[in-house]
Amino acid sequence: MGLLSSLTWVDLALAFLLFSSLYICYLVLDRLWFSPIAHFPGPFLARITFWYEFYYNWIKVGSYYLEVNEMHKKYGKHGSTISLPKLTAKPQLN
Repeated sequence: MGLLSSLTWVDLALAFLLFSSLYICYLVLDRLWFSPIAHFPGPFLARITFWYEFYYNWIKVGSYYLEVNEMHKKYGKHGSTISLPKLTAKPQLN
């Protein structure tokens, strides 16, 4: 119990910041190089975070589908975003 009682709030905050930084670095490395979809092209932020989609859906009021269309034009039909379902400009009918 002596070790825990000697910890201060500053120590805990630094430990939290260190852990958070390491976790974010791990996520970025995993999504850019070790993910099964890592080889698909796309904007950097769209490949590592959901914040790209959040920005276009909430800040630019629902224009993410337009951005996906632009990514398809720029990168081809396999433009990478972190979203699991791939949005396509045209529905594929079999």
